Amino acid sequence: MLDAHGQPSLQLGVKNHGAAQASTSRTGTGNTWTKHTHTFTMGAASTSATVFAYIPSTAANSVVDVDDFFLAESLAAEWTAADIGTVGLAGESGMRGGRWVLRGSGSDIWGTADSHRFVHKGLTGNGAVTARLRSFETDRATSKSGVMMRASTSADSQVVHLGWRGDDRMETIRRTGTAASATGDLGAVGSRVEWVRIHRRGNVFTTLQSADGITWTPLGAAQTIAMPATIFAGLSACAATTTDWTETSVENLSVAPDTAPTIAAPANQSISENSATSALAFTVGDDFTAAASLTVTRASSNTTLVPAANIVLGGSGANRTVAITPAANQSGTATITLTVSDGVLTASDTFVLTVVDLTTPVTVNASIATSADDAEESAAGVVSLTSTDIELVDDGGLQTVGLRFAGLNIPQGAVIRACHALLARREESIREA
Repeated sequence: MLDAHGQPSLQLGVKNHGAAQASTSRTGTGNTWTKHTHTFTMGAASTSATVFAYIPSTAANSVVDVDDFFLAESLAAEWTAADIGTVGLAGESGMRGGRWVLRGSGSDIWGTADSHRFVHKGLTGNGAVTARLRSFETDRATSKSGVMMRASTSADSQVVHLGWRGDDRMETIRRTGTAASATGDLGAVGSRVEWVRIHRRGNVFTTLQSADGITWTPLGAAQTIAMPATIFAGLSACAATTTDWTETSVENLSVAPDTAPTIAAPANQSISENSATSALAFTVGDDFTAAASLTVTRASSNTTLVPAANIVLGGSGANRTVAITPAANQSGTATITLTVSDGVLTASDTFVLTVVDLTTPVTVNASIATSADDAEESAAGVVSLTSTDIELVDDGGLQTVGLRFAGLNIPQGAVIRACHALLARREESIREA
């Protein structure tokens, strides 16, 4: 089949697995082809389909290039897709498996106004946009793909962008006022990493990168930019030209409000009077703030026993320590509270310190709890560890018995001055019938 110019006509085919094949033709002008969208419905018996391009067999040349297809499912309702500014070619957005995919035209994210594709949702208050950049198809050095926060969808609005450039660099961009000239920071060639995040706290915006999505490091200095309480956050793609598209895909795209940091205090402790704990380990963390930037404070519910100044914090990053020296000649209990802060939100955890007075003897009574708490050795030297009772019986000779008392709360440094075991005799009589 030839078009009016004598050129082979390109055929687009969709084979719904479970339904009939649907085909359409697209005629270009000479060697110039324009964008064509083919919409189809999946067959009821399947959840997949094959999309292909071909030239009818009557044509002299049946080889075609199908690299430029954009195949995607619709975005979830919570996401909005739009072209920002004058882009030249309308962009496209959707889902492909578990990935967000964008095809965007546009001249640049720079200067006093932007021109790009933008998938976004609203963010009110403090929070972050996070994504794992997975692919980027472009042949222009200044094309861009990454995460973005904007004051509005106007082309000249305040903006913060972080992501990949077409020349294999990381790049941060910000516009601090409406229609102001954008500025930015450019990484070295080969510096791209997959995980990117922009975090907002008040009017302070921090750009972060990560190799694994767990440990985050700032990229460039935090920027103070006045933006409304509710802004737009999401994913952007810019081809650096208005006559072509760039295509990008990401995973783990999220726009989420700020969360409090986390802290896990040590277990309860028991020490003797006039002694001190070791350096007790505990951990802190935060989804949006580097662990090294978190601050920890301490407090005591019993400052007579444990003054706050006697609680010494140490460690760094996620791994911290606390060491406690109670006041001299004091005993009792104190609840120690450890609080972590990311500068806005806080979280606390507690543990109890018991200080035992060794100058006053303490009697601890305990009974053998179970039949597994004794061992018996007969006169013949046979040891039984599986006796089903805790009784002493006549085994035809002397019997050696080991007894275990579990759960005794004997504090560190205590001196055991005496230990007594009380054995009770049980008498039984046997009556003959």
